Amino acid sequence: MAASQRQIVPLYQLEKSGAFDGKHEDGKAFVLERLAAAASEFRDLIVDAWHSSAETSIGTPPIPLSDIESGKAGAFEPLIGTD
Repeated sequence: MAASQRQIVPLYQLEKSGAFDGKHEDGKAFVLERLAAAASEFRDLIVDAWHSSAETSIGTPPIPLSDIESGKAGAFEPLIGTD
């Protein structure tokens, strides 16, 4: 987040100088660098979500997702309901 915030002033400086008209290399380089940073952050979020999904619970009362995935006996009853 802080790295992105540090790019605000350079962004406006480039915009003011006309660097984003498609003809200037510094504008293209800035956009490519910010796209790469965004792609890296998105990748890291996906990996973090994948890793934390092993400890996730769903439903009320909470049922560990690993119990549901393994087919543990009785894991599905709270999800079905009693009515």
